[in-house]
This record gives sequence, structure tokens and C-alpha cells, in this order.
Amino acid sequence: MGAQPVVPVSIPPLRGPVYEWALWSTTMRVVTDDPHALPSARRLIDGELAQVELAASPFRPDSEICTLPAGRRTRISPTLTLILAAAVRGARETGGAVTRPSAGRSRPSATTGTSTTSRRCAAGRASPTPLP
Repeated sequence: MGAQPVVPVSIPPLRGPVYEWALWSTTMRVVTDDPHALPSARRLIDGELAQVELAASPFRPDSEICTLPAGRRTRISPTLTLILAAAVRGARETGGAVTRPSAGRSRPSATTGTSTTSRRCAAGRASPTPLP
């Protein structure tokens, strides 16, 4: 069975007030119909992303994933639970093209064509890999 053709998706232009800022090596963008809503939208987004960073950032030694005890079961926060569940679901739904996170950077594997991960946090200690 051959590969399905790629169908281009038309992305409508942005309408309304826009606020952009750099975060996590990308550009964040929020668009709203109400220019007065931009500051509260930005605060809401910043709050949610701060929770994600505190739970799962491999670059923060104080993040939850970097402070988990290695080699034993432990309870994790609802935020980290949701992040890991979404990552595992993404890996399953893409046949592994999207890999689940662990505390480290992914790099391509020359032998398998998949991604392998260095399991080190910014603090330099090993961290656990989520169960599949």
C-alpha cells in the first residue's frame, strides 16, 4: 500500500490583536478579538507554561522530572501525569515518530533511525524514564 499524498492545509491569516513573545526556542502567539483581553490571555498562558516547565523541564534542576528519585516508584503531580500521558499517546499514534520525553535531549540514532535520549537533567544526575 503506497503512501497517501500530502494535502496542503490552508491556514487563515491572523485577525484581531496579536501578542508574540519568544519562549522555549520558538515564537508564542496569542490572538484575540478583544485587545483588552491580551494581557489576561498572556498571564493565563504564562501561568500554564510555567507549570509545564516546572514539571517537565530537563534544563531546570528544580523541575519535578529532574528531582524524581531514580530506581523506585513515586507519585507524580497531575501536570507531569498529563504531560507524560500525552507524550506516550503521541508516540503510539505516530508509530514512534514522536517519542516520549525523558529528562534530556533527544538525538537521532544512526543505526535505527529513531530517537535516543540522554537521560541526564541539568543537575547532572540520572532521571527515570517513564513507563510505556
